[in-house]
Amino acid sequence: MLIPLEFNKESNILLAGAGGGFDFLCALPLALKLMNEGHNVFFANYSFTSLLKVGNSLWVSDEILEVTYESFIEDTEYFPELYLSKWFKEVKGINMPIYCFPRIGVRPLLRAYDFLKAHLKIDEVLIVDGGVDGIFRGDEYDLGTPSMDSISIIAASLSSIEKKYYIFTAFGSEGVNKEVSHGEALERVSGLIKNDKFYGVSSLLKNTAIGKTFLDAVYYIFERMPSKHHSNIVGSIVKAMEGSFGDTAVNEKTAANPIWVSAFTNMFWYFELEAVAKMKLFYEEVLGSNTVEEVSNSIDNIHLAFGKSIRMDIPI
Repeated sequence: MLIPLEFNKESNILLAGAGGGFDFLCALPLALKLMNEGHNVFFANYSFTSLLKVGNSLWVSDEILEVTYESFIEDTEYFPELYLSKWFKEVKGINMPIYCFPRIGVRPLLRAYDFLKAHLKIDEVLIVDGGVDGIFRGDEYDLGTPSMDSISIIAASLSSIEKKYYIFTAFGSEGVNKEVSHGEALERVSGLIKNDKFYGVSSLLKNTAIGKTFLDAVYYIFERMPSKHHSNIVGSIVKAMEGSFGDTAVNEKTAANPIWVSAFTNMFWYFELEAVAKMKLFYEEVLGSNTVEEVSNSIDNIHLAFGKSIRMDIPI
């Protein structure tokens, strides 16, 4: 797997899930590649878990819970971050904490990123997004679920970390009812290409060492979580790695609403983070936000003000 980005030798690199859920797990192939190249990697995630319920963990700052393989929560709770840390310990013999952010706005999340920069001596941050809605401006036909992605993108772009990148994967998986226009996502990519803010793509393949290791981690985590908690996004990447095409049930939840899977779905797309942040029409309005609700309201207002665009379909 190629990563079309340049890093200093033995960099300290933070890979952060943009929109919560399993976005941090989408970063695992990148982490494995970077580790193989001698870099030090750290994981963070904008978490969906009720972090106050997590035992044997440490709040390293007001905005960051450090989760380790020894942390715990009730089995019925949604907590994929815990299982990745356990997988690293049990399979790789590596103590890999996951730094979890609660549902907070841009201002406190910026504090969190600056804290991690100092705490871990971070040189670069990669914000990794499962799906394409993080690249939207706010005037698209359907925005998906952009609030938490946008908070992560904007907060990290403002951080004191020197090099900052945005990466999305799982193209085609956005939107349960297929109302998100992936044609509009490609239009946003083209705009970033025009401004020299797009760095290229890479593919995750099942017959490579990194691909096999990623699949091992996915199956390990899925086996330890109820099927209702399995990730549609990660499931779509796995199916794409297997060569599936078209409407595909990637798990039990998607039997009635299959996801459109293609050779695009297991690709990773790389961009300058600040450029992605500043293209958002609500950027200035949310800089001082403290909560997710403030950002959601700003996005809704922008979408209402501009109205829905005419839905763009991809001619294939």
